[in-house]
Amino acid sequence: MKSQMYRGVHERGLRSDTLNVPAIVGFGKAVEIGLKEMDEENERFETWTDRMFDHLED
Repeated sequence: MKSQMYRGVHERGLRSDTLNVPAIVGFGKAVEIGLKEMDEENERFETWTDRMFDHLED
């Protein structure tokens, strides 16, 4: 077999890299969860930020 890519020596010189499939799937799931919970988290942090600035003004 002839090398398809010419960087690195991974996969006995046939491929230069292997994708980290579990990390890709995990990142996709994290984005999905983040998008679902983003509005609620923004409200929670907005409330916290307002309280913090109120205390700092005092």
